[in-house]
Amino acid sequence: MAGSNNYLGLSVHPDVKRAAAAALEKFGTTCSGSRYLNGTLVLHHELEGRSRNFWGPMPVCASRPDI
Repeated sequence: MAGSNNYLGLSVHPDVKRAAAAALEKFGTTCSGSRYLNGTLVLHHELEGRSRNFWGPMPVCASRPDI
């Protein structure tokens, strides 16, 4: 059981199963490719927003090829 990555038994927990079914219905099984090729999903924006709220804004390094 410890080698199954389910040592807490969450894979059969009713709340987890309901949340998984809801996510599957809303988002499908996969975006089938990279963000670059398939575009930005709502999940990308949500993750970035939560990351920004948790860690704060990240520094950005911009460069210009003509300099």
